[in-house]
Amino acid sequence: GSSGRCSYISADLATPTGVEHLVKSVNDRHEHIDILVNNAGTTWGAPLEDYPIAGWSKVLNTNLVSPFGIIVGLLPLLRTGASPQRPARIINIGSVDGLVAPRWENYSYSASKAGLHMLTRHLAGRLAPDSITV
Repeated sequence: GSSGRCSYISADLATPTGVEHLVKSVNDRHEHIDILVNNAGTTWGAPLEDYPIAGWSKVLNTNLVSPFGIIVGLLPLLRTGASPQRPARIINIGSVDGLVAPRWENYSYSASKAGLHMLTRHLAGRLAPDSITV
């Protein structure tokens, strides 16, 4: 068989600017994409009474908001290469902490991963008719 190409783009996915940069760079470099893997993630731990909103926001932006923005921004490229015989794929990396409450005080991490799990289910139903599996 043949092998594909792999390239990288450096972007801070905790920020909307980083997501926009990634999406624009991929769109500029490729006519279609077959597989999108949302693997970027971060965590933050602090006692409940001291848990900073800045930490909450950074984790939610990186683990949940950014994957959504990337998916929406790259949908045209995913749709272009997709067919019923060869669907495009979106793989979102979740966590057991999104299924079972962890014993660690990483509140935003578990909430973000639970959200990512539900987003994955929601998008799977919405994008299946477009030959995109999620």
